[in-house]
Amino acid sequence: MTFPRSTLLAIVTYGLLIGCTHAPKRPDTVPASAIWSGGPDGGAFIDCAPSQNGETNSCTVYNDGNGDVYMSGKFSLKGQGRGARADELKYGDADGTHIHLQDNRILEAFPAQRPASVPEKAMLAENGVYVDCHPSDSRLFQCSLFLAAKGEKIFTGSYRCDESLSVPCKDLAPKIADRSEINLQSAGALVLVK
Repeated sequence: MTFPRSTLLAIVTYGLLIGCTHAPKRPDTVPASAIWSGGPDGGAFIDCAPSQNGETNSCTVYNDGNGDVYMSGKFSLKGQGRGARADELKYGDADGTHIHLQDNRILEAFPAQRPASVPEKAMLAENGVYVDCHPSDSRLFQCSLFLAAKGEKIFTGSYRCDESLSVPCKDLAPKIADRSEINLQSAGALVLVK
């Protein structure tokens, strides 16, 4: 069966379009150094510092829709005990625990070590964000968020306890932390005051 040239061109163009995926618009909170990796069903912006001498990689993975931190910390190549070099950092995807590389190798999280720039009283959330909160009055808390990867402060703001949850915000141990909301281990939440 032969196709007219215009039909063949349309079929090839359609096939190329289906196979192509484009990075979404970069949220303002995602650094320019982060590289988008994903497919038609979504992806993430991944930012890893390459290993120079075998040291771990400092990596942060950002939600590609809103720029929230998905995970942050130190990573090393699974089973190799070293970080990935620049030529090895070709990202596949991230699953909340690991960063998968295109060559089927995996960067796995290294046990968290508090960066020197993170205050001693700051607590680590499951997504790799250190949270340092102090009461500013009876209902408000002044909180700073730091990335576990490098200790970089990413946000400071005023938060209040979400009273609609009927859970007091006495224990401020974070579960998941981002700029707009700090979910607590106690099932309560601190929400950003706008």
